[in-house]
This record gives sequence, C-alpha cells and structure tokens, in this order.
Amino acid sequence: MSPFWNRQQPTVSVSPEQAVTQIPHEAGVKHFYLLVEDVLVLVGRGTVVTGRVQGETINSGDVAHVFRSDGSAIETKVLQIGAPALESFSGPRIDSAKVGETVGLLLRGIAAFDVNKGDVISSTDTLPDGVQPQPEMGAADDSIQVGDQPGSILDQYRAALAYLDSCETFDETALREFNRLSGSRFSEADMENQLGSAKLMLRGMDDLKQSLRSSTAEAIGVFEQLAQSGIDLSKYNL
Repeated sequence: MSPFWNRQQPTVSVSPEQAVTQIPHEAGVKHFYLLVEDVLVLVGRGTVVTGRVQGETINSGDVAHVFRSDGSAIETKVLQIGAPALESFSGPRIDSAKVGETVGLLLRGIAAFDVNKGDVISSTDTLPDGVQPQPEMGAADDSIQVGDQPGSILDQYRAALAYLDSCETFDETALREFNRLSGSRFSEADMENQLGSAKLMLRGMDDLKQSLRSSTAEAIGVFEQLAQSGIDLSKYNL
C-alpha cells in the first residue's frame, strides 16, 4: 500500500491562481496567511495543505488557524514545511517559507475533512483584513479513494493516529482530542477508566499514549484490508 493518500478534488470554476490574486496584500502586515490550493494526507503523520505564502514568512512551529467557509475556525500548529508534494516531507526539513513561495504545510491535529480547498490558513486568530475563504474552490468531493471517505472509521483513525504522533505532551486534554478525532470511541466512563489506568502505569500518560497508538495502528491495518476488499467503510461507525 502506498505510504500516503491524496485527496483528489473536483474541477472548479475558480483556479487557485485566480483566487489567490483576489486576496489583497497589505503593506506591513505582521502575519502570514495562505489560501488552501490542495489538501493531502500523509498517513501516520497528518494533513498537508498547499498554497502560496502571503503576508510574511511562515516558520516551522508557528501557531496557525484554519478558517473555513462555514465561518468556523480551528487552531493548529505548523509541524513541518515542505514543497507542495508529499514526497518532500521525507527529505530534509525546511525551517521557513517566504512570501510568494508555494509550499506544503503539515498541520497538527487537523483531519483531512477539517480543511478544504479555498479555506484560509493564518497566524492570526481572526481573518486578516480583506481576506475571505473561497468556498467555490472547495466544492463537495465524492472522488476520495475507497476507504478514505471523510467521516469513515478509517479516516477517523488515521487522523487520530496522526494526532498522537504530533503530540509533544500527552495529557487529559490531548486524550480527549484523540477521542474526538477517532470518532468518540470512548464514552465518558471509558475516558475516566483510561485516565485511572494511566496512574497505575510505570510511565503514566506516556504508556497510555503508546498503548493507544498500538491499538489504533492495528485497527487501521484491519480497516485498510476491509477497504481493499471493496467494503464501503463510510456506511459503518463505532
């Protein structure tokens, strides 16, 4: 199986180049932003968005926000910067990207279905002046490869595994975010049991994280086999 999968997007009436030119470049801005041109997923690592850097330089480790066309926003972090191709993320790390460069950003805790073409990634917690998502670029996509449907068990578990691998510190907040990304596999009672079990483990939450990672990776392997056999995982839930 290929080490990554690519969210293929439908043809839309507005090209990325046309849409980017609609975003005004403010003189002297103190934040970066980009319009998402494509969404890719690096299995076991996380979601990569591509686009052209605007505003100012993007640095690895910067806090960022995903502004969606429905008006919602998600806080994230730039884990890695690369060229706008998944293969670049297995090579030497890039520390920053300058204004005008087209790049790929590996984002922490963002599932493939959390971000679409036309969304805006910005370092500010509000949209930059004059900048808006371009929903016409992110029309509903029905061409995602078998087993990779947004919201399917496989998609959820891949997103959860990518989040675990991105966590520098694993605590109760991280556990709850992992649970959300994996489709709320644990009830509140289960969550309390998990936290109680961690207190009895030699390395506490780190051991719990490793246990969750092993079980999640094993489940992904099973789901991938089911998807390859032609089973539509989007029809199933936990």
